[in-house]
Amino acid sequence: MTTSQPGATTTVAKQTMLSRQEEADLARRSEAGLAAEAALAGAITAPVDATVGELVRVAEQGRQAFFDLVERNLALVGFVVAPIARATGLDREELIQEGRVGLVEAAQRFDPSRGSFASCAIPWIRMRAWDEAVTAHGSLGIPPRRARQWRRAVAMRDALAGDLARAPKVEEVAAQVGESVTVVRSLLGFRPACRLTPEHECAVPAAAPDDADAPDVSAMLAGLSPLHRRILILRHGLAGTPAHSTSEIAAVLRCSASTVRRYEQAALEAVRGVSAIAHAA
Repeated sequence: MTTSQPGATTTVAKQTMLSRQEEADLARRSEAGLAAEAALAGAITAPVDATVGELVRVAEQGRQAFFDLVERNLALVGFVVAPIARATGLDREELIQEGRVGLVEAAQRFDPSRGSFASCAIPWIRMRAWDEAVTAHGSLGIPPRRARQWRRAVAMRDALAGDLARAPKVEEVAAQVGESVTVVRSLLGFRPACRLTPEHECAVPAAAPDDADAPDVSAMLAGLSPLHRRILILRHGLAGTPAHSTSEIAAVLRCSASTVRRYEQAALEAVRGVSAIAHAA
């Protein structure tokens, strides 16, 4: 078996899926390794006849078993994420990163007596990928469940507007999405912290050309820290630069894509703060 890092994808295509027995064996060894680590840390009482060297060996074997369980199932992430990427237009590699988090979470919770690893992992991978997708990489500023409701209500409102050739009533939208009028009114009243482009990406709020009171984007960027300003410029193609994905920016900054998204969200919040001050002045 090739022992590359869990994030590697070059060897996945050459690997075959594990049998149920192999999955159960890896899960058992992983669990034994956790128990050995707990015993070494003094959290539980070690077996009377177990030496420190034996506990260390079992712990190491357990870590390797967990790694193998994750690595041999990396192909599941691509399988689950591909249709989500197509449906949302979001960057596939970024969704894969989140899907891998779900894969690891599934490996931590896997119980062979309750079914195959795939049956356990696919819901976790899908949940992580969709949570990332429906919140526009966390930029909406609302919980994933609320973001799902909001997107569904907005999509239904727009669909009804096309069918009815008029703005639909809240009651009409509520009837179609199966939510109460109160909930739908709240959802439709929500405005994202930053506008979403057709590609479902988060963009820096731009000043409307016919609004003399709108703050200048360049002035708002000038109030940011150098790191936040650089991320927004690279991320959204400002100052004449092409737009870059979070993965590309992460490579430049030598950090993870999730770190870039957190910095981007913080920068956007700072931009909104500057805008609010400008409007209040």
